[in-house]
Amino acid sequence: MKLFSKQTISKLLIFITITLFIISIYYAVEKYLIYQESEKKITKRENFENANSFLLSLEDERIKSSLYLANPNQKNLNILNEQRKSVNIEIQKNKNLKITKEIKDLINIRQNINNLSLDYRLLIYEKFHLNIINSIISKIEKLNLSQNSKQELEFIKLRENLNMENSLLAFALTKQKVMTKGEMLFWDKILHMRQYPILDVKKESILMTKIQKIYNFKTFSKIGKKERVELFVSAQKGLYSINLKQWLEKTYPQQQKLNEIQELYSENNLKTLVKEGNLEHKRMDRHIIISLLMFILVGLILAILHILNKDDTILKNTVKEIEVDLDPSKKREIKEILTHNSSSEIYEFLAKEIREPSRAKDLFLANMSHEIRTPLNGIIGFTKELKETKLSEEQIEIVEIIEESSGNLLHIVNDILDFSKIKAGKVELEHIAFDPIEKFEAAVDTYVAKAREKEIELKVSIDPKLPTVVLGDPTKLTQILTNLISNAIKFTPKQGYVNINIEGFHQEEKKTIELKFSVKDSGIGITTKEKKKIFEAFSQADASTSRKYGGTGLGLSIASQFIKRMGGKLDIDSQVGEGSNFFFSILLEKPEDSMQRSMD
Repeated sequence: MKLFSKQTISKLLIFITITLFIISIYYAVEKYLIYQESEKKITKRENFENANSFLLSLEDERIKSSLYLANPNQKNLNILNEQRKSVNIEIQKNKNLKITKEIKDLINIRQNINNLSLDYRLLIYEKFHLNIINSIISKIEKLNLSQNSKQELEFIKLRENLNMENSLLAFALTKQKVMTKGEMLFWDKILHMRQYPILDVKKESILMTKIQKIYNFKTFSKIGKKERVELFVSAQKGLYSINLKQWLEKTYPQQQKLNEIQELYSENNLKTLVKEGNLEHKRMDRHIIISLLMFILVGLILAILHILNKDDTILKNTVKEIEVDLDPSKKREIKEILTHNSSSEIYEFLAKEIREPSRAKDLFLANMSHEIRTPLNGIIGFTKELKETKLSEEQIEIVEIIEESSGNLLHIVNDILDFSKIKAGKVELEHIAFDPIEKFEAAVDTYVAKAREKEIELKVSIDPKLPTVVLGDPTKLTQILTNLISNAIKFTPKQGYVNINIEGFHQEEKKTIELKFSVKDSGIGITTKEKKKIFEAFSQADASTSRKYGGTGLGLSIASQFIKRMGGKLDIDSQVGEGSNFFFSILLEKPEDSMQRSMD
């Protein structure tokens, strides 16, 4: 028999061509996305450096503003105005930071300085540091920075603190007046805010080695310390030991070191971005070569399959091997199928042979359940009659155990019967009128005693605005609710809680009502992995759960199937050790005689 017609081969070639085209498009798009991602990283770095330059110019404006407030002459005003122009240029470069509010604040600050109506302490800390500089630093932190950039930002914050102190001393040393107690405390506050970056010495990298040569915490923090102490003492008398120029010269090494560190970070980031870009392009080229080789291999495999047809031979041999275990009628059927030389007929026969034992198993379960239920009902009936007779306390206890065990067994039998009906597709939903509140309250009432016995707080919230009558299957709804409540109580430890919530959402135009059910507990909870199989038949979280709490694992599966047939879906939110929340929604019709429930 000819394995592949010309038409089939043509279709295969078209399929391969389309597949190759799609993969080519995929790699082109992926390459573009990689390029785009690389551009984003570069843009992010540029934004960071622009923002840093902006911060530095703002810090300079603050110092020059302090100088002008201390000595408001034309020379200082001209110097300040030149610096303001530099800041305005930086503002244009940083518009993507969304700094509209900060710009407005800056305009107000400048007006107040021009009018000499701003206290220099307010200028340094609240107006510049809090409202503008700190706000911009917060925006930089939201740029999803790399670890190196985060460390770099710590040095920027240190520079900002140093320049805050410089702004304060620019005013004080220019004004040459006694510092008040409040001014001294303000100076002390700035010093307490100072945080020196701690380098990770364990992290071995070229960048970190270079930074460590420039920056040492102890050495860096001592720069200007002696002069600061002298100024602190002399400030109380108004006779300063050094002038502003001398102070800035003494502390200049700090600024110089910070600038060098900034340059190292910029250089390192640029190299990293270039290196990452090259690696990504190499990776893409390698993927393209591999994909081409793969499709050449696929073509060779198809060519081999065109010549040889081993699969059909293996399939036929397999069928002949299992033929010995078949009854005579099945043997005749398989021989006839083999004469047709049709793979699809062989597969269909095998699928049918696999399905039939499964059907037999389901039928056996259903029949056994029916057979067990008949004598079980007799046991339950006679147990009830036995309870009515005069019994000793020990006998009453034994009878109650028999009654509870019989009830549990009957519940299991009923679950198996329901499951068998679901598997056989014989579940039929009723469409009758019923009072929802009456049915739901009755379902809950059956578990009040059990909850009290386990000292579980049972909270029930049923929407009082539910209509008096709805159309649906009250029996199955009650069964769903009791299954969920029973589960919640079973898996909730003593002194826990179970919250039952039923809400109604009226849909006037459609003459329907959406009912939302949730049963939340403070029980053992389940893992994300266990959630995936919790609604499968005969499934519980694990074997230990089944041993400890009992049950067949059918309750949730049955409830899930009933809800699905009602047009809803049973779902769960759960965390181990914190409890579970089972919830679902269904739509029910409102008959014409349905009325709004009286709230009296």
